[in-house]
Amino acid sequence: SKSFITGRRPHETMADPEIFIVSRLNDCFGLDLTLVDFDEKAPGELLQLLLDVLAELDPRLRGDVRDKGAEAGADGAADLLRLLKYPPLREKDDGARRAWAAGAAAGAAATIHPALHWLLGDLERHRTRAYVARFLAPADVPPHLLEEPALREVWEHHRALQRDFRDAHRALVAARAAAAGGDA
Repeated sequence: SKSFITGRRPHETMADPEIFIVSRLNDCFGLDLTLVDFDEKAPGELLQLLLDVLAELDPRLRGDVRDKGAEAGADGAADLLRLLKYPPLREKDDGARRAWAAGAAAGAAATIHPALHWLLGDLERHRTRAYVARFLAPADVPPHLLEEPALREVWEHHRALQRDFRDAHRALVAARAAAAGGDA
């Protein structure tokens, strides 16, 4: 039954994070999880669940956490979540990133549940951002290397290509929106 006020079923709201997470995992990933199943997940299973969701956004994270190790999986998750601008990792604070990755590697529900809740709250926007971020992520080049003219020229060309990509992507999004608006 739908709520008279919101027009949504109760599980479709974000009021109860665990119910929302389980509902979205079942709807988006074809899982058949119950709230009890989710609550009883072992730490490694929770991290695997997070990595499975993130792998939908970036296939490089696909794989079994038991093969790559919890620390490597958590580091990959932290890197992608930072690119997606996940609030606890938005700033370039390596201490906060390390603490988050340690919590994720340990399978801490207090770390993983909020990340899943945030990701599943707007999966399509995060999918788009992950795609664009792959091409627009800044190249980490130490400043002293940019003093070399040839390297600086390549770096500047790379930045110009990133701007071109950003502009082309914006034009594509606008064209799709206009086409969708014309179909209505």
